[in-house]
Amino acid sequence: PPQIFTHATKSGIRGTAKSIDCYYKTGTIINRRLYVGNIYQKTADSPDVYKHYNDRLLKSITNKFDVLPDTEYVDVAIRDGESIVKLAGFAGRLLQFKENMLYIINVSGESEYLEAKFVNMGISHPNAVAETEIGVFWANEYGLSYFNGKEAPENLIDNKIDISEWNS
Repeated sequence: PPQIFTHATKSGIRGTAKSIDCYYKTGTIINRRLYVGNIYQKTADSPDVYKHYNDRLLKSITNKFDVLPDTEYVDVAIRDGESIVKLAGFAGRLLQFKENMLYIINVSGESEYLEAKFVNMGISHPNAVAETEIGVFWANEYGLSYFNGKEAPENLIDNKIDISEWNS
């Protein structure tokens, strides 16, 4: 049978998309996609005006890092009262840092899913996170933590530095 190619099948952008660009505060590239968080974008909810979505996570079309359709979002703990502060990636995982929570999202396959969430692992400033070749490190009021992609995040100051001393 003859094949019909539409704009949506050729570009990867759904026909219901209202916008393919946005302003964002944080982003990271994993598996040939750009993931961005804490965004301003025109959507179906507000097609004429940019609206702030402080806890929305968008993903780009594969290999098209500047195309961020409003239909390509990943919902992880939305409307929880916290904003996305920083996104980091390591070993097929997307680390979504909010103000108090850390969400680890598996992005290694065709679809994304929430793998784990951790209380008191969030950060207050995006510069508190460092991505390295061996993992992701971050500091907050509860300690210095490390994620290696294989195990749960580990607090490196446990049983070494008292938390009151750390905070001072």
